[in-house]
Amino acid sequence: MVNDLLEPLKVYNSQYKDLFKEKTIEYFDNLVSTANVDIEANRKTIKEYKSKLKELEKTNKSLRGKIAIKVLLIILCSLLGLIAFFSWFYYQGDIMIPLIMSIIAVLVDAGLIVLICLKINKDIKQFKLLKDNLERRIEALKKEGYSQMYPLNKLYDWNIPASIVNSTNSIIKMDKYLDVSKFSYMQEKFGLKENTKDNVSTYFVQSGSILGNPFIICKDYIQNFVDHTYTGSITIHWTETVKTKDGWKTVHRSQVLTASVTKPVPNYYFDTYLLFGNIAAPNLKFTRTPSNADELNEKQIDKKVRKQTKKLDKKAKNELMDDDPTTNYTRFGNDEFEVLFGGTDRNNELEYRLLFTPLAQKNLLDIIKTPVPYGDDFSFSKDKMINIIRSEHSQTFNYRSDPDYFVDFDYDNAKTKFINYLTKYFESFYFDLAPLISIPLYQQTKTVEYIYNEEYKSNVSSFEHEAISNSFNRNYLKHEQSITDAILKTRFIKKVNNADIVEIDAHSFYRISHTEYIPRHGGDGRTHMVPVVWYEYIPLVKTTEMLIKENEINKNEYEFRIENETFKNLISTLAKNQYLYERGIFATLLSRIPNENDVSELNTCLYASETKKVDERKEKVKKVVEEIVKN
Repeated sequence: MVNDLLEPLKVYNSQYKDLFKEKTIEYFDNLVSTANVDIEANRKTIKEYKSKLKELEKTNKSLRGKIAIKVLLIILCSLLGLIAFFSWFYYQGDIMIPLIMSIIAVLVDAGLIVLICLKINKDIKQFKLLKDNLERRIEALKKEGYSQMYPLNKLYDWNIPASIVNSTNSIIKMDKYLDVSKFSYMQEKFGLKENTKDNVSTYFVQSGSILGNPFIICKDYIQNFVDHTYTGSITIHWTETVKTKDGWKTVHRSQVLTASVTKPVPNYYFDTYLLFGNIAAPNLKFTRTPSNADELNEKQIDKKVRKQTKKLDKKAKNELMDDDPTTNYTRFGNDEFEVLFGGTDRNNELEYRLLFTPLAQKNLLDIIKTPVPYGDDFSFSKDKMINIIRSEHSQTFNYRSDPDYFVDFDYDNAKTKFINYLTKYFESFYFDLAPLISIPLYQQTKTVEYIYNEEYKSNVSSFEHEAISNSFNRNYLKHEQSITDAILKTRFIKKVNNADIVEIDAHSFYRISHTEYIPRHGGDGRTHMVPVVWYEYIPLVKTTEMLIKENEINKNEYEFRIENETFKNLISTLAKNQYLYERGIFATLLSRIPNENDVSELNTCLYASETKKVDERKEKVKKVVEEIVKN
């Protein structure tokens, strides 16, 4: 299996793609079996549901047609009446014509009114009744479908993708959440930095490892400023005396004068990337960006390589002439790799060559030049022992795998949605890892697993503090005067038993209106001041306390536990009734700071077992020690 991964594109197409889909179908079938869903009964319900939807569509079409006919007949009645009325004024010298027209109008209108009252209105009433009955039946069938699917819907959990990935292979492993010990390890061993920028909030994290080397999928929510142009205008008027063939005359002129000012406004966007820690080539730094080679044919690639190679030769010549050893760029013998992969800003030629062996070059070129599924859509940077992969496809994919996404009342639709999402998840995830597993040295270099320290600054990692805070409704967190979205930053306060008390600072803005007067020269020969209204954005910060703790129960068990009266009473006094659970982590916004008894009671309500967690950590330490002794 390890040797298979030495060619990641090949092994994906020949093995993992189909294997993951098989495991996904197997996982779904096991959920259905556990839930004991009556599939045929649901299909019967959905068949009738879809049939009634078609009936409703036809009924609505017929109802709209009848209403349209009624409207047209009413308009016709009105037109005939108006024609008859105005004919009395038009034919004042001949009374017979307006009289005949009036009689015809009265008779036709009377007939149309009878038709509307006795036929059209009756049909409309019947169609409305049928429509109401169909809508009630459709809603009842939908509820019946949800009732039939309820045992399955409640089994969906946050860690389904991780479970399937872990069962598919023995090399790539995914965690429930970013454990504080792994986070501390990545900081101490690989130099991972805290997210301290006030304009960047960790929106989601998913951790795992490749042959024991840790990675984190991060999704950040970022606020920056972009320029916005405000415009204003005025209309000016003046008179001029002009000469015509008839002499002099005064004319009136007008002109619209416009002006604009450009000011910064807040802008919000997401950024998804993968962090990977590995001790191989520990001093190396470089960056590369997409080459778009997947959009070119071989002839176009050859032309691009020849053109860029000349520039790289010049770069190598220039850098050999300086005294800085970190800039002594030396071109690879593989021109195609050197141009299409890039990385020419590298600071260490020896370590760069240790990483990018001929096999690594081949693997990366295969990914770069093959358009399916994504081609060369990734950037790759290395900052000593931290590698960063950022791809275009991950920017548009949601890795959160919220269980609510899978909930459905239609079995067949639920199965299709489940399989499509998870196969796409694995494809997107795998091809973010592919550039890393293309490098044999990264697979051959396995860092000795970290030994769990029982004492950490916090119980939950700071990345998870922010990620879970972003799952709350922002309206409860941001300032009341805010007119923008908010960036949520967390600050660890203290530990209370196995829980963390954290402050959430919600950074947002309100705005103040300003008017700026811009001079503009008018056609009247004068300068006019054009007012332009623009807005200044003023920062706001609102702080909210949050309790967060790991909780080793599944979603279904959690939903059962929070119905307990003890939990409800505790949460009503402790919190603002804003609490949630995802990926093995529980969090609640606080109305007061809890004490140790509060947390102990919360543990009891949620069945959190610290003894179990400590035993698990001891077991991991035991395995690590055994591995060290063996090696």
